[in-house]
Amino acid sequence: MKVLILNEKDLRTALKDSNPIDDVEQGFKKLTLNEAVLPGIISLEIPEKKGEFHIKGAYLQGSPFVVFKSANSYYDNPVKGLPSSSGLFFAFDSDTGFIKALMFDNSFLTHVRTGISGAIGTKYLSNKDLKQVLIAGCGTQGRFQWEYLKKVRSIKKLKLWDIDPKKAEEFQNEIKAKDKIDVSVVTSLKDTVPECDCITTVTPSKKPFISLEWISKGTHINAVGADNPDKQELDERIYGIADVIIVDRKAQCVKFGETHHAIENNIIKEEEIDGEIGDVIAGKVCGRTSVDQITICDLTGVGVQDAAIAAFAIKKATEKGLGTYADIS
Repeated sequence: MKVLILNEKDLRTALKDSNPIDDVEQGFKKLTLNEAVLPGIISLEIPEKKGEFHIKGAYLQGSPFVVFKSANSYYDNPVKGLPSSSGLFFAFDSDTGFIKALMFDNSFLTHVRTGISGAIGTKYLSNKDLKQVLIAGCGTQGRFQWEYLKKVRSIKKLKLWDIDPKKAEEFQNEIKAKDKIDVSVVTSLKDTVPECDCITTVTPSKKPFISLEWISKGTHINAVGADNPDKQELDERIYGIADVIIVDRKAQCVKFGETHHAIENNIIKEEEIDGEIGDVIAGKVCGRTSVDQITICDLTGVGVQDAAIAAFAIKKATEKGLGTYADIS
């Protein structure tokens, strides 16, 4: 019995010049149509080492694979000369249960599918004519958010903010080198947020930094960074003025993420969540219905995204003859 082994370089080559957005969309859609099996998340924090593990998995009906993934973050790793993120995907044969592929992605696939989720939120919930977009958080994931956001919307101006302005400047220079876009670094969120019609927050912040008073009519917000109960990027009061509240997985978002904070602080009730992003994709929930609506998409990360991106990566890698095989007979 042979197992396909793919490293990060293989996976980057496999996904080069491809667009997995439709595949991840279908994963969300299958979830809402009860065509997916999704276990609970295992989250493990190591506070004294500033580390965390998130283990997710899923089976999408009709897929040749059952997928599990561990995504790990150690925030002091850069001081040690190591990347802050690492990870591993396991793909099992959905017919036999035997292991078919191991993907040592170092969180690359997680970054891809998370970037895609922000693009999907924007595609289905933002206004089509976006004049100015803000990405708050200019680390690795901020780059993936931009990579896929520009595939679903034509954007006139892009604003970048980070608690470390040097990171924002580095990101700005990268964008200027390859994209024709009016991009600039901002230091005042108070002055910038009111002028933006689409905002993506992607930081590990534990204190909200986007205030209610700054939100204008017609704004769409992708809240991406808060993937555990302690993290928070948005002033929870924003939920009180939101016209449409969409989450990636309701069972998750009532326990952690931005929506959890809004419920915990009695800003909204659980039943005021309008639906999941899969409901919008499947046409079961309308999403945005007017240009003036304020919309929120709370994205905490769901196993169906991992199952979808893993199957896509294995397919592309196999087509390109990438990776090596280990005989485990």
